[in-house]
Amino acid sequence: KCAMCHGADATGKTAMGAKMNIRNLVSPEVQKQSDAELTQIIAKGKNKMPSYEGKLSKDEIAQLTAHIRTLAKKH
Repeated sequence: KCAMCHGADATGKTAMGAKMNIRNLVSPEVQKQSDAELTQIIAKGKNKMPSYEGKLSKDEIAQLTAHIRTLAKKH
């Protein structure tokens, strides 16, 4: 689901990402956010990003937050 907008590399360089001005998850702007902030955005949604609470378990959301942290190391 994430890759549809954020792209396989999480940079947001997709047709949908460009159309919706999707945030680059590798960017310092995103990476400087706390784990609690990222978890909140994933769970509750923000702006155009939908809520994933109820679609993902708390553990899955925590794993996704941890995965976002690894993205900057890959670029």
